[in-house]
Amino acid sequence: MTAADEADEYFNTPFIWRTRLLGLFRKAKVTAVFTGHLHRNQSNNYYGIAMITTPSTCRNFDGSAFGYALVTITDSGFSYKYVGVPGTLPDERPAK
Repeated sequence: MTAADEADEYFNTPFIWRTRLLGLFRKAKVTAVFTGHLHRNQSNNYYGIAMITTPSTCRNFDGSAFGYALVTITDSGFSYKYVGVPGTLPDERPAK
């Protein structure tokens, strides 16, 4: 999701459900929503709610390396980092 009112498409939640969920998140004072996997890294912010979609651990459509999401949660919040596995960027993979 890049905007709450964006058109329905393959990579987002249908508008009718999206608006319901976003309303519930705001009402509940949710601070972060983590979803996955989308085969690409994506993060946005909706009324102060971090919306983070983690990629696949293998093939990603955005050209990022194979890897994983590292989320650290503390009393004061969280941090998110995508950790790529060395040697797995498209131009680093051995030729077949």
